[in-house]
Amino acid sequence: MSDLARLLHLRNLLEQGADAVIWLDADTLIIDRDWSPSMPEHSLLGAECWLQRNKRGKLEVKRQPHNAFMMFAKASPILDFLIHTTQSIIQRIDVDHIAPQVVGPKLLKALHPMADFDLEHKAAAMSTDLLVGLMEEDRDLLMFYRSAQLSPPASFNVCSSLHGIEAGVDLDLISNRVRQYLVDQK
Repeated sequence: MSDLARLLHLRNLLEQGADAVIWLDADTLIIDRDWSPSMPEHSLLGAECWLQRNKRGKLEVKRQPHNAFMMFAKASPILDFLIHTTQSIIQRIDVDHIAPQVVGPKLLKALHPMADFDLEHKAAAMSTDLLVGLMEEDRDLLMFYRSAQLSPPASFNVCSSLHGIEAGVDLDLISNRVRQYLVDQK
């Protein structure tokens, strides 16, 4: 339900007079403090370069949208469409048995091949494999990921709920390793 709540909140802010609105999940690390996303024509979603292992254990990346970063201008046709679609799914699904992220990232990933959303590649999301690679300083994995990036991340959603990250995780260490291995040119 939080996926719907964020969309409704953003629409409410636009209705109150904002020219544009940005959503960043609370578990997003700001890597480049000088970064300012460009104003979209109407809508902009975060871009995952999702690192994972395939069935044979080989590293691969999947490029897809995520909703930990969203930016909408008043002229956005996407925001109302996402609200409508999310409400429609919620009305027809058993809320006690709803799959995690079905009306958030999974919905965006299903729609993206047809809708071709504009994506902000500097607003990244961290897979479990990438998080482990950063913590263990797995240079081969990190260089594979770095070569797959379309641009260095300016922000990174650490996907705490997916990874089960507790308050004891050193987010400064993760930020420093992202800067060291994925942003800074060596």
